Amino acid sequence: MNSLIAEKRYQFAKWIEIIKSCKTSGIQISEWLKQNNISKDPYYYLLRKLKDVCLESLQA
Repeated sequence: MNSLIAEKRYQFAKWIEIIKSCKTSGIQISEWLKQNNISKDPYYYLLRKLKDVCLESLQA
């Protein structure tokens, strides 16, 4: 596996943990993002990308 693929998987794993933490926090997403100093644009962009990856893996 080349380093670019490994880096991409690492970044996805990191964002999966961020999204899980946000979803299980029990507070609104906007409030959680503010408390954790995360911008909403990258959060929603990567949420969409992760959903796409999941859909692709289900189709395969």
